[in-house]
Amino acid sequence: MYELLLFLLFFQSTNGMVQNIDVKGRILCEGKPLSNLKVELYEEDIFSSTLLDKIHTNEEGFFMLNGSDDEYSRIDPYILFTYTCPTYYKPSTHDTKMFYISNNVFEIYQLYNNYYYNYGEIELSEILKKVN
Repeated sequence: MYELLLFLLFFQSTNGMVQNIDVKGRILCEGKPLSNLKVELYEEDIFSSTLLDKIHTNEEGFFMLNGSDDEYSRIDPYILFTYTCPTYYKPSTHDTKMFYISNNVFEIYQLYNNYYYNYGEIELSEILKKVN
């Protein structure tokens, strides 16, 4: 019992490794940029997620986020946003999307604690076609 208590105290007092993530991308709806769309960067934990950064897309639909978290294991970041696409006619879809960072990023940078990911262009109308 005493050993378990010492182990738990030691485990709680030790820190994990600070890991950083930079992400960027562009969000489009039917080829047109979605401006002023709130995009949030989270790091998923076992019981909850931690908000690392948030921003609104610019006039051209671009976003750039960065954040850091102190973790014992590899971070599990994702972006989250709620959108309406298409925005100009009635049968539009209002939805929330989560996009996780590709595991390839962590394999490429496996010896480092700074990660970078470019989502490129996220075309929401193509996502809708695949879902429907």
